[in-house]
Amino acid sequence: MKEEKNMAKKKNSYEHYHFITWILVLAGIATFAYLFLKIVNFVIPKDGLVKPPDDIYQTEYSSDKSGYSISYPKDWMTDTSQTTPADIIKSPDGNMNVAVQQLVGDKRLLSRTGIIPVMKEIKDSYAIDKNYTLDTFEDKIWYGLPSLHAVGTFKDKDAVWDFEESAIFFGSEIYNLRANWKNDSDVAVIQSIISSFKLNGYDSRDEEEANEALASVLELSEVRNFQKDVFENNQSKFSISVESSPVDEPQLAQEPYYVIAVAEFFPDHRTTFNRYRVGKNNEKIYRYDAVNDSWDRLEL
Repeated sequence: MKEEKNMAKKKNSYEHYHFITWILVLAGIATFAYLFLKIVNFVIPKDGLVKPPDDIYQTEYSSDKSGYSISYPKDWMTDTSQTTPADIIKSPDGNMNVAVQQLVGDKRLLSRTGIIPVMKEIKDSYAIDKNYTLDTFEDKIWYGLPSLHAVGTFKDKDAVWDFEESAIFFGSEIYNLRANWKNDSDVAVIQSIISSFKLNGYDSRDEEEANEALASVLELSEVRNFQKDVFENNQSKFSISVESSPVDEPQLAQEPYYVIAVAEFFPDHRTTFNRYRVGKNNEKIYRYDAVNDSWDRLEL
């Protein structure tokens, strides 16, 4: 009886939030994670660019634990409690909300081919729930990273909500981003919030070539495994950044390449895991050998 009362209390506290169950497989053991949120979710701008927020968006939430930052209007409210599997930002009237959820641990994400079945599971999760009507569901590129993007409507009790949702694959991690709003809501406000979203530790650029170089290095199995180890150890923060580029250093234009640094940040110091040089069209990737001061080409 006590357990039933606790469940009822939690349901009343979050009656506007429903979650689609998505099964993740970890080393052959099925574990459950609430990935796709119904009324709490998020929007990726169509051009994929992070734009500076307007002056009214002066409140910034940055989660070191979940590895992202986002700005939103001062009068919006946040819910980062342990009772919900996502960080939720909602408007004062409750007609708009944005949510961010980080998922890690699925070993299939450590390989490019492993992402494919994960993407299929995400798409199937929509088909299972008959309250959803999808207008579009497509693969997209977010700053060089693979992502899935869904747009449509869903029913919650007697109300119909619009939603736009993306799942961004950041190496061994997935960031689920979604926005929900009612028909008469100011969608421009939601878009402004979403456009401020950034992944901590990912040096995304406006240059398409730089983002492609970052993504190419992030796809390396050794980098994915390192990222996973950093997260599981929970002692430092993973980082991948552009250290030099043809844009920053014109002398590289004759032989254009990007130098990508993969590192982990501790509270009092930084440790570099490896440096990589990515050539034109990402066809060649080299790892820096500090002992011999040379660049060794990797077999891709």
